[in-house]
Amino acid sequence: MDTQSKSGMNVYSMCHKLGRFEQEVKERDVREIVVALIMVPFFVYVAVQKVSLLWQVGGWVMVAGLIFITAYLRWHRLRTKVEPTESEIAPYLTYWKRCYEDQIRLLQSVLWWYLLPGLSGAVLIIAGVAIVIPKWSVLLIFFFLLAVIFITIIGGFVLWLNRSYAVRKLKGNLLEIEELLTSIKNDSAHS
Repeated sequence: MDTQSKSGMNVYSMCHKLGRFEQEVKERDVREIVVALIMVPFFVYVAVQKVSLLWQVGGWVMVAGLIFITAYLRWHRLRTKVEPTESEIAPYLTYWKRCYEDQIRLLQSVLWWYLLPGLSGAVLIIAGVAIVIPKWSVLLIFFFLLAVIFITIIGGFVLWLNRSYAVRKLKGNLLEIEELLTSIKNDSAHS
């Protein structure tokens, strides 16, 4: 099998993989946005309850965080330029290389745009409940610390999951795209 037909099979395989990637990203974004928008009314309800000022601030932080997540995912999705057609293979692969790089950056920065708004809101809500209960008991302090630790562990797991996915799957696919682009450039230079 000569280099050009091998490269053609790789291009076909890569185009198929890129289509699956695009579908996965769309489904993930839709899932995240729908869940965030479903949760907004609940946290608005939480925020308007007069339990304590910390409780209310925590509720509004959650609402703002959920709206921010929705807007950030939409902005991130819409800022990519229209993709070139498959007939222009080098620009097509270059476009997808940028998309993969963007997704890797998005997943690796999940701490500040996804986790911190929600985790800080949840901690404020828990603290808001804790301060209205009279007489801080050892059991109440233990519950508060346990809740904060649990939220931190969940956040750490989500952070680890996103970063390991970015490294394990996306960087591997990004390397394949880069190798294919190099192969195509080498093939065209030898022609």
